[in-house]
Amino acid sequence: MVSGKQIYFVTDRHPLYLTFLYPMYLLNHWIMDITGVNCAVFMLSAVVIFSALYAVIFIYRTLREVLMLSKGESLLLVALLFSFAHVLFANDGTRPFHHLYDVTFYDFVHCG
Repeated sequence: MVSGKQIYFVTDRHPLYLTFLYPMYLLNHWIMDITGVNCAVFMLSAVVIFSALYAVIFIYRTLREVLMLSKGESLLLVALLFSFAHVLFANDGTRPFHHLYDVTFYDFVHCG
């Protein structure tokens, strides 16, 4: 997506995505001209890791300073939040026909 010179997402729904990816696209091509190695995966993984670490720190500080929870409670809630998000994304992000699973889960929960 970064170096394929093709757009694989709807630009009307994600206008800021272009402004985020274009500088990385230029940087990747500059690195490719110098080294001959495509570093798009490494650059995007660095952004994802930075975003995840920032989210952990932000949620922890919000729980600790705004809600005034103890250190242990804040760490436990952060761990539960991100473990739940990890499972939810892995379960719902890639499966086709997920609406059928949601209906089945709804029937299971509400109908016994």
